[in-house]
Amino acid sequence: MAWVKWDQILLPYEFGGLNVNSLKLKNLSLLSKWWWRFLTNENTFWVRIIKSIYGVNGGLGCFSNLSSINLKKISGRTWFNIINIEHTLNKLGCDISNAFVKDVGNGDGTSFWRDKWIGDRPLCAAFPRLFRLEADKDASISGRVCFSDSGIVFNWSWSTLPRWRAADELATLTAEIENFKFSNNQHPRWTWKFNPNGSFSTESLMHHLNSLAAANLGPFTPTVLNSLVPQKIGIFIWRAKQNKLPVLTELDKKGIDLDSVRCPVCDDDVETLLHSLVRCANSNDIWDKIKRWWNLDQLHITSLSDLANVSNAQISTNFGSALWQSVVWITSYYIWLHRNDRAFGKKNLSTSKIVSEIQSKSFEWINSRWKKGNLEWSKWLTNPRWFDAIHTKVGIG
Repeated sequence: MAWVKWDQILLPYEFGGLNVNSLKLKNLSLLSKWWWRFLTNENTFWVRIIKSIYGVNGGLGCFSNLSSINLKKISGRTWFNIINIEHTLNKLGCDISNAFVKDVGNGDGTSFWRDKWIGDRPLCAAFPRLFRLEADKDASISGRVCFSDSGIVFNWSWSTLPRWRAADELATLTAEIENFKFSNNQHPRWTWKFNPNGSFSTESLMHHLNSLAAANLGPFTPTVLNSLVPQKIGIFIWRAKQNKLPVLTELDKKGIDLDSVRCPVCDDDVETLLHSLVRCANSNDIWDKIKRWWNLDQLHITSLSDLANVSNAQISTNFGSALWQSVVWITSYYIWLHRNDRAFGKKNLSTSKIVSEIQSKSFEWINSRWKKGNLEWSKWLTNPRWFDAIHTKVGIG
């Protein structure tokens, strides 16, 4: 039975996932790098070969305009698969063809009609009537637009003078070009808008795709990490925060036929996750013992959010807070294990034995993961707050 969407598990920690990473998105990002290489290495031999086969744009950004005849000829080829990622990325909400922005420079190396340099599509698509009347369809920008002291001068070459709707297109086109801001760069330059430095990287595209995927799944909170506990503990807390653990009320909602939805440990109330981990009499007794162990009797744990993100003014250092959070997470995990034992008819342990196991396991797990020192068992068992106090004295944390 699936409790969490796989798409959410794949997301990075910052988007509320488990940072498994999507091979599909990674592959799309790697294929997209060929778009960047094609655009930024226009004078290389392989780029000239691609242009001779697929046109001056190499077919990039033109997938929806390819005729069925062209598709039959080129489908199955490696470069066609690179072109085709535009279609896949558009479904994910990423318009890759507009993510590459061209600074045309002085216009020498940019096709006036076929390259996308003004607006969100090539001028041959935006002004089809004018393009049909163009005598030199491969003309560069510098061949059609000149600059003088009085402003922009157009150097048109028409097979037939534009009339009627073509004349209206010409008026619109000249107005757009006059409002376009040309740069002082001598050579054209491509930039990638999803990276502050303008250079393409697969990481920046992955980040953008993950942000789109997270937005589609709805509101999220970043995944909280704690390097002092095993990964299984962190995953357990991650599931608990989303109420994705198989307590009886949640199983009942999913249509599972149950004899009862009352708590299998105390039988005093229906079993919700909040009741199981916090409000159950057995859980309450365990938490009381844990708080006495840490000398935090005044601390109240009343909700699931208290288990996921614990902060207490009495703990002085970041390290002390991480230690306490580790103990809270491990305690929650062992309460859940004990609940499962009771639900499946296994031997019932006293709360004192459960707390003893929490103390020993937390010592073992934290000690093996703390790279800057070692816990002392006697101090850990009698006064774990000592480690917070010693870090305060030496200025650590």
